[in-house]
Formats: sequence, C-alpha cells, structure tokens
Amino acid sequence: MKFIGREKELSCLLSLTDGSKNKTDHIAVIYGRRRIGKSELIRQAFKNKFLLYFEGVENQSKGRQIEHFLLQLQEQINEQTHTKTQNYNNNDSKTAKSWAKALLLLKPVVKGKKVVIVFDEFQWMANYRSELVSELKMVWELYLSKMAKSITLILCGSIASFMIKKVVNSSALYGRIDLELPIKELAAIEANQLLGNKGRSELFEAYMLLGGVPFYLNLIKDKSSIRIGIDDLCFRREGALFNEYKKIFLGHFGKNPHYQKILSTLIQRPYSLLRTDIIDALQVEAGGEISKYLFDLESAGLIMGLTPVDKGENSKLTRYMIADPFISFHQSFIDPNKKKIELGIETVFKTITSGPKYYSFLGRMFELFCIKNAKKLSSILGFSDVEFNYGPFYHHKKIQIDLMYLRKDNVITMVEIKYCGYKQISLAVIKEVEKKVDYLRKIFPSKTIQTILVVNSNDVLPKSILSNNIFYKVIHFDNFFI
Repeated sequence: MKFIGREKELSCLLSLTDGSKNKTDHIAVIYGRRRIGKSELIRQAFKNKFLLYFEGVENQSKGRQIEHFLLQLQEQINEQTHTKTQNYNNNDSKTAKSWAKALLLLKPVVKGKKVVIVFDEFQWMANYRSELVSELKMVWELYLSKMAKSITLILCGSIASFMIKKVVNSSALYGRIDLELPIKELAAIEANQLLGNKGRSELFEAYMLLGGVPFYLNLIKDKSSIRIGIDDLCFRREGALFNEYKKIFLGHFGKNPHYQKILSTLIQRPYSLLRTDIIDALQVEAGGEISKYLFDLESAGLIMGLTPVDKGENSKLTRYMIADPFISFHQSFIDPNKKKIELGIETVFKTITSGPKYYSFLGRMFELFCIKNAKKLSSILGFSDVEFNYGPFYHHKKIQIDLMYLRKDNVITMVEIKYCGYKQISLAVIKEVEKKVDYLRKIFPSKTIQTILVVNSNDVLPKSILSNNIFYKVIHFDNFFI
C-alpha cells in the first residue's frame, strides 16, 4: 500500500525513539477503524528499528492468543538470528499458560537492545478484558523497561471503545502512556494525492462513497474510472468490497443485534435522529446500555452525534447520524441489491447512478463532509484563529441550519450547503437564505450575520447567484485542497 499523508502522526511516533526525551521507555496507544492504515503507519515509522510485531487473532480464546503470540515470537527470533533459538524451544514456552509467563519470554530478546514492541489488534489479544493490560504493565515495569537499552511499546487496536476504556483509561496504565494517537480518515487533499490523476469530479464521487479510507482508495486508484471501479468492487459477487460491511461490522461488534438496529434505523432516517428516537426504535429503556451502544459506535467512527451549536455537549437535542460514507453507501445501495448482485445482474450500479436517490445520497454525503471538515472550512474562510463553537442550529422547528459558527468576535457564520449533480443550483436558495438571515437577526440582534454558500463545483452556480450580495463567500469542493 502506498503511504500517503499521516506526516503529523508519523512525526509523533518517530519522536518516541529519537532520543529527544529524557526517557528510555515509552508507551503509545493507537486506535482507529479497520482499513484506516494503522499497521502501515507503524511499519513506516519503525522500518529501520529492531521491531517485534505481534498480532491478535479474531474470536480466539486466551489460550490460543498466547499460543499465537509465542509462535510469532519464535518466528521473529528465527528471522533475526537466521537460526533456531534454543530459548524458545524449551519448556518455558511450552508451559506458558498465562500472559505473564508468555511476556517474560521477551526478557532475553530485549536485553541491552533498542527495541520497539507492537501488539496489533490488541483487543483480540486481550479478549476484550483487562487481564492482559494488568499483566503487561507488571512485566513492563519490573522487567522489560529495565532490561532494554531503550524500549517502545505500541498498543494498537481497531476497537476504539476498548482501547479508550480498557487501555487509555485503565488504572494499570494511568500516567504511563506517552502518546495517544487516534487515526482517522485521510483528508481530501491526501485522498487526491493517493488517487493521482483522477479529476475533481471523480475524486468527489470516490470520497463521498468510500470516504478517506486508504485501503479502499488504493483498490480503486488504478481502475479506468471511479464508477467502473465501484461497480467492480461493490456490485460483483467476487468484488473486494461486496462483503466488506460484514467484515468491518462483525469485527467491531460481533453479533450484538442492537448495534445493527441502530445503524439500520439511522439509514432509514438519514438526516439524523434524537437519542429518544433511537431508544424507541430499539425498544429498550433509557440508561447505561444505550449510552454504551452510542459511545461504541461513535468511537468506531461509524456514527457521530451533532449537538446544536448553542447547546451544551450533554444536550438532549443531540442528533445522531451515520458518519462513515462507506457504511452509508453499503446500507443504502449494496445491501438492498444483494440478491441481484449474487444473481450476477450486471446493471445494478448503472441503474442506481441514473436515479434521483443516488444524487440525493451524494448531497447528504457532501453535507456530512462539510460538517466533518468544519475546522478546515473555518481556515478557508479566514477565522480559524478566532475562538468559536460550531454545529447545527434548530429553533422551535422554524429554522434548520446544518452548520453554523458562533464566534467570539460577535459574528455568526451561517453555512448553506448545496449539492447539484449536472443541474445548476436553483435561484430559490437566495430566498431560503434571506429567510434564515431575517430569523437569526431576531434571535441575535447584536451579532453580525455572515452567510456562506458551499457547493460541490463552480459549474453548478448561476451567474445571478455569484453576483448577488447575499453571500459573503462561495466555497466549492476544490477549496478544501488549499
């Protein structure tokens, strides 16, 4: 996989071993959804280091996880020394039934060396329990950190909720973690670098359907066109992404029906739902369990909560929507056509792209893109140095604004987001915005109201909108590459 972007994250990891800190032992915790490029980032950062790399196995018992760890340890020692090592063919390795005993077998390997140890898919190694965290902490502090010349431990996982709750916030590692590094999707400019020679229209479509997931973008970058690539990958029985949702979802949440029900409910109501709506759909009681479900899904990056800009973060008016473009795309178009795809019907995606539902979907994904890139948009507009809050704005069901900034410099920046496929934007947007501005002036009489129009392309703008002074600025998709 070609390594694109991640310069900041790469720098953070490299700083752990560059000797600039007055420490010889470091612990880093990395997490992010599957396919997001965590493992590649680690390999790039430590490609010139003595690296011991261990990966957990999905849905295996503690005993099998330990066996797999010992097997990987043996193989890596053999590769390092080009010969079989007696230390790992003795009874110690064969009788290591606890994590503590297994981890102690690292002692002769790290002694006197500069070494990086990586535990990847750590939640599987730990079987989603705290036991491994506690035993690792004990072995680390009493033995490994004292025996190595310098040592860095990387705990990496694709289940963010586990990594946050059971690792970052664990009592065992409290105060011991030097770096917490969440890995998110590539920015639009990085996706552009990865896709190489694709035009802006194709880049837009790829990003709206697949998001900034490096694995997906690498699969599609060499296709003759984005649509042909999507068709091959998603709408063919043998396509690499046809069953991707199941791999991601089951890997994150197993077979718990409540998670699936939440996503299905949000797909049916794609413009977001209140927590109370989700509770009603699941037919569960309000309380800790629903909070756990929402936290787990949000930590995984599959959904996001949008709190009104004028409310606190614990507001009951927080609304939830699916935040992962590919999950939305799968649930909206791939899953409903699964039988047709399995029957080998070859025109499924062509039919989808010729209908209004597809362009409505792209419009929703563009709104999501703008909301997720609200801080970038503030930089484009030139007020990123000003303190502000941002989010949607609703008032007595009389006004709905998808994205609004409440700024400390007494300016309110209202963002109108419009997507058009091949048609130009209707002039009705002017009256819509004027109505919203009049309403905001009544609520915030002392504030300056600044209006911004964000569109997918300059091609969809009539000259009359460009010449109208209702908009302070018109921003289009290309501006996010600045």
